Formats: sequence, structure tokens, C-alpha cells
Amino acid sequence: MTQTDKPSSSLIVIPCLNEAAHIGALLDQLRPAAARLGARIIVADGGSTDGTLSIVEDVIAKDPRVI
Repeated sequence: MTQTDKPSSSLIVIPCLNEAAHIGALLDQLRPAAARLGARIIVADGGSTDGTLSIVEDVIAKDPRVI
């Protein structure tokens, strides 16, 4: 079992609101570190109206560690 296969109690929580311009790059940078740590990433969107949720949903579809 590799480190990324182990269950983890580590979470990275990202609260956001209308961050479409930044959320994709942020998640791209965090995902490798989260993988090394075996952590999950939770994005808590506060009702964005600029497409943030759509970007996050695209990442969720590619990476099961992102919720």
C-alpha cells in the first residue's frame, strides 16, 4: 500500500466565493501536496455566481480526493 492509498484523517478546507479566476490554479497546486500527504481537499463554495462551482466540479470529476 502506498502513502496515497492509505486512509487519511487530514483535510484541506478551502472556503470560497466568486473565485473562478483563482480556484483552478489553487487546486492544481494543492492536489500534488494533498496526494503526498494522503489528504482530501474540501471546497466550500458560498454561492458563487461567477462559475467557480463549475470549475470545482470539473476538478472533482478528475480527482476523487477533491470534494
